[in-house]
Amino acid sequence: MENIINAITSNTLYLAVTIILGIFMVISIIKKVIKMILISVLVIIIYLGYLAYTGQKIPKTKEETIEHISKKLKKGKEIIGEKGKKLIEENLKNLKKTE
Repeated sequence: MENIINAITSNTLYLAVTIILGIFMVISIIKKVIKMILISVLVIIIYLGYLAYTGQKIPKTKEETIEHISKKLKKGKEIIGEKGKKLIEENLKNLKKTE
């Protein structure tokens, strides 16, 4: 490891290439973080638009938001659980019919 560092610092060409690669890496990381932030903001805006369009109450505090999302997730889990049970029962019936 020490040999690599010595080779890079002693040769200006290697040093320049290393600095340029480092700058590109930092820029690409910053771009990805900005992209993630923009996508998150876009999803929040779409969600708030959906709430306004359907006439639901838009949460104003952090606690209201967490409570609202928790209720929706719980409701979604119940629906998925019911649908999953129905699918399993139907598949078992179909398997019994084919035997």
